[in-house]
Amino acid sequence: MADWDAFDSQAYVNQNYGRGILPEDGRIMRFAVDALRELDIPPNGIRTAADVGAGPNLYPGLLLTPYLAEDGSLELIDRSAANLSYLRDAVTNNPPAVWREFEENLRRLGHPTSLRKLRAVATVRAGSIFELPAARYDAVMCFFVAESITADRDEFAAALGSLLRSLRPGGVFVTAHMVGSAGYDAGPGVHFPACDLSMAEIEKAYLPYGEFRSVLTSHDDEQAARPGYHGMAAFVGRKTV
Repeated sequence: MADWDAFDSQAYVNQNYGRGILPEDGRIMRFAVDALRELDIPPNGIRTAADVGAGPNLYPGLLLTPYLAEDGSLELIDRSAANLSYLRDAVTNNPPAVWREFEENLRRLGHPTSLRKLRAVATVRAGSIFELPAARYDAVMCFFVAESITADRDEFAAALGSLLRSLRPGGVFVTAHMVGSAGYDAGPGVHFPACDLSMAEIEKAYLPYGEFRSVLTSHDDEQAARPGYHGMAAFVGRKTV
């Protein structure tokens, strides 16, 4: 298991989001906005939600915020002390400008999201994807986590299973994975493992839990978030078991 206290949150943000919205992230946002609309979630229909392994990343939360009740809760859960500090600062103070760019992009897609609302409903807490309470949430998000904490396929399956079991029946999931990942850096000389999975393998892992739509992005070398992956997979669906 990786040493998450060595994770450099700012280096990760600079690498993945500091160059503006990458084409693959733009594709995921368009896909997620359309797929969430098709689920016909009632206004203020989500009361309890979690972004698991949130990292220094607010755009999953921005995707779900329009569906959260005004008095609902969004738990931003992470293991890394640096990520927790980043999230607490972003929620308590003015979020870094990069997330305003994501907010504006989503609004241009007709998605009425709001950093203000996200900050109002969000709480930040330490936790692990492997230790989530069963049937707690109306919705969960998890971006680039289950396959990016281990090189072991069984651990990937255990992480994804824990995530989806934390949903109530009928609950919504919005997730993303790196496909064919060889691992990644988060700071100078700080390397983290990844599970090298195909799109077909990731889709198969979801089948026991519910119905979903999925998309696989592609990139050229200049548009890649980093070296060493084939694309990004995004999933939007409902738990049916």
